[in-house]
Amino acid sequence: PVFDARLREWNNGDAAGLTWDEANRRWPQPSRWTADLRHWPGAETWREFQARAGTFLGSLPAVDGTTLVVTHGGTIEALVSAWLGFSADAMEDAGFVPT
Repeated sequence: PVFDARLREWNNGDAAGLTWDEANRRWPQPSRWTADLRHWPGAETWREFQARAGTFLGSLPAVDGTTLVVTHGGTIEALVSAWLGFSADAMEDAGFVPT
């Protein structure tokens, strides 16, 4: 196995260890999601997260066989959107809200 830090889950900054509801009570969220929204202090924006995870795709070596990538659900969303060529702005325009 090879560990790659780019496959870490979305960095939720100061909300680490809190539930989504607990974090949102401390830091109320705007009504509309944007790719540049920093949900909580120290958190990554979707644009930053997608860029970090997306760099992993370009570094995969061509292999003869199967490569298995194990990561988190949010990271998979970021990887798939980058793989499909969807910019962070396109995700915002489509009304995407990361989970």
